[in-house]
Amino acid sequence: MILMLYVAGFSVYLQAPRNTHDWKTIGHKITTSSTFRNLVISLAATYGLYLVSSLLHFEPWHMITSFVQYLLLLPAFVNILMVYAFCNTHDVSWGTKGDNAASNDLGHAKASKEGGKEVAEVALPTEKADINAAYDKLLQELSVRPKEVKEKRDASTKREDYYKLFRTNLVLAWMFSNALLVVIFTSNFIIPWINRQTGQDRTFNPYLTFIFWSVAGLSAFRFVGSVAYLILRLIFG
Repeated sequence: MILMLYVAGFSVYLQAPRNTHDWKTIGHKITTSSTFRNLVISLAATYGLYLVSSLLHFEPWHMITSFVQYLLLLPAFVNILMVYAFCNTHDVSWGTKGDNAASNDLGHAKASKEGGKEVAEVALPTEKADINAAYDKLLQELSVRPKEVKEKRDASTKREDYYKLFRTNLVLAWMFSNALLVVIFTSNFIIPWINRQTGQDRTFNPYLTFIFWSVAGLSAFRFVGSVAYLILRLIFG
């Protein structure tokens, strides 16, 4: 988390204006430098819109009391919660395979409490004749092959299996699509070719540009929803 914050802060420091001339030409830098433009837009679309939304709702205090904690937990939001959300598109518990099959009766043990502890009572034969009879009965039961019980799935089980399959395919598609994007947009062959076609500078990275603009778009969408909720609350109470 500290490393991520350091890298993000250092990136802003490298691109930020350093003197009066830089501040005067900041508009020209936004239009000419794609790296600086993407960085400014992504930061303004996230933290800037957070601040504006808080002021519109007259609740800006969390920006003061919780902003540092939010920055420290930001890597967990991006990585851990994202992975958890995709992997739990449908809630699946481990070790439930075959729960819809018919279970065999294994008997039960009688329990009683002695001295404040729960003790299981098991009846065991003590006479030699009883032991031999139990052994012969067990051999007879083992020689008879049990009937095969065909597992049947009801409608709810079929629906749950369908959701599980959809979850699995979604996670696999998400993993491979991310891997494909990383391979394509970090390739030493593809990036120079894109730069030549678009006329961008050497620092232009289409993958990071896509990430910056997607973050800006999602933040703008949430901001529109927040403003719409505020307007509807003012109208309808």
